[in-house]
Amino acid sequence: MAALGISSAAIGFNTITIFRTKSAPRRLRTKISCVGWDPEGLFGSPNTGHIARLEFKRRLEKDADAREAFQRHVLEEKERRQALRQSRVIPDTPEELIEYFLDTEAQEFEFEIARMRHRLDKDFFSHLQSELGQLRFSVSKTEEMEDRLIELEALQKALLEGTEAYDKMQADLITAKESLTKILTSKDVKATLLEMVEKNELNRSLLALLDENIASAQSSEQVRTVNKIFFYLVKLDFFMIVGSLRLACYAGQIIRLPSWMPLANTKQAVAFMEKLRAAVLNPSLSFQIMAKLGLSLLLVCSILHMVGTVDSAAARNSAATSFIKASCRVTRYPVLCFQCLSGYASTIRQSDRQLALTALSVSLSRARSATVFASKLTKVRGLKPREHEAVKDCIENMADTVDRLSHSVQELGRTGKAVSQDFMWHMSNVQTWVSAALTDENTCLDGFAGRVMEGNVKTAVRRKVIDVAQVTSNALALINRFAAKPRH
Repeated sequence: MAALGISSAAIGFNTITIFRTKSAPRRLRTKISCVGWDPEGLFGSPNTGHIARLEFKRRLEKDADAREAFQRHVLEEKERRQALRQSRVIPDTPEELIEYFLDTEAQEFEFEIARMRHRLDKDFFSHLQSELGQLRFSVSKTEEMEDRLIELEALQKALLEGTEAYDKMQADLITAKESLTKILTSKDVKATLLEMVEKNELNRSLLALLDENIASAQSSEQVRTVNKIFFYLVKLDFFMIVGSLRLACYAGQIIRLPSWMPLANTKQAVAFMEKLRAAVLNPSLSFQIMAKLGLSLLLVCSILHMVGTVDSAAARNSAATSFIKASCRVTRYPVLCFQCLSGYASTIRQSDRQLALTALSVSLSRARSATVFASKLTKVRGLKPREHEAVKDCIENMADTVDRLSHSVQELGRTGKAVSQDFMWHMSNVQTWVSAALTDENTCLDGFAGRVMEGNVKTAVRRKVIDVAQVTSNALALINRFAAKPRH
């Protein structure tokens, strides 16, 4: 159910892009409006380039090699983004939550609002408003304070709009589930549908719910089931109705997208379709009513997918968990390895590549968190000169770590189906950069050596950086294991 709250099609608010560098934050760029079904941004901004995207799709339909390469790229990008999402460290305080959102990419903003909605409460916005007030009414503003003010004002606006849109979407989804229950339990389906149409209870939130579940389905068995369901739709003349309406091209999406209904629920869906047949084929129904009925039919299959995939997902996760536990034995810190990665079993499955990529993403996320933490320490009053210098050096080392790990994640994502020399070249780059990142982390720790540096600052920094170093060490071990696997 968590996936239901993150659809870009469902939330139509403007997201603000916030760019940061090591030195100072830059001013905000043009707003991005998330419209239509392209939540991963794979085809660029949905507001422009419609003709170019159509031409690109036509070319892919004619060129099998290009189509396969693009599909592979899409899959790898989605896997990488999912791993990055899952590896981000959840903040504990309002201060950390602000930095968390400031470091969020524009295309990930809606997802993070949905994930962190329970933390975006009155206390958080009060804290944000308080910091804004201090910056606005500061007697002597520096350029850094001006940039920070612009940054936080943009963040406040984006979060307020985003939470409002998310809350409305959640309310619509609750209504959609209630509407579906009403349809499934009705003795007179036709009368119920007509009544719901008159009350405008069948709306676009149902499409958003359908979109999210279509996109999340991946099983090959489900694809075969879709073909069976679609054949039955043709037999019942549903294809003529849905196809003639061409409502958002959903008839086409049923064929070409991954499946949205498990095999176990085929009979249940067919039985419901038979029950709807008389109502849908009634020639006296208006265009609007037929459209609403078409949407309801698709929604039923979408909801049945959510119910039927729980058992199979649990079985897959169990096998994936065992795979992760066995793989972590090659690492220096196997317990930590399993603790960090077991939560991503559904993403990793039993893929050595995905395991290494996820471990690397976890390391990157923790390195970023440690860098932010160290940066805040420099603003603490009462730091000794040597402590302040050691923290500054550590920030530089950790910034290099983040840079190397970021490149490593991208490089590992390029391995895909690369073979022979190309694969080894990519893996050699990854191994070199991760090893260098581990050296940077140890260099940071060296700066706090000696009794002179004893104290709370040393303890806090070492705890953060040692954690990063250990997960980086584990990631490197899993990367080496993946690189050594025979490839056919």
